[in-house]
Amino acid sequence: MIIVLITIISKIQRAYILISSIIAFYVLILKEKEDEIGVTYRFGVHEDRLGSLWIDKLSGKIKELQETPEQNPQAFFQRAAVKVWQNWKKGAFPEKTSWAS
Repeated sequence: MIIVLITIISKIQRAYILISSIIAFYVLILKEKEDEIGVTYRFGVHEDRLGSLWIDKLSGKIKELQETPEQNPQAFFQRAAVKVWQNWKKGAFPEKTSWAS
């Protein structure tokens, strides 16, 4: 009885690890406009359903302008903001980038 229980738990744990390792996160990030003060980017999973953010070129401060209409929109904003900020640190404002994990 104990051996069977341990085998079942072991199989469940391996299945959980397999499922956990398959989960991925992808955020498309597209430059919408740029001026001397800042850059506006659109972000999300689908090009027709994007949120937007703005980054101040001088300070690197980022503001969310519009949530993406996906479930858990803050997760998408946080990842897009990190990627945009990383590029800002390098002095770059690419036309297109992405976050993938």
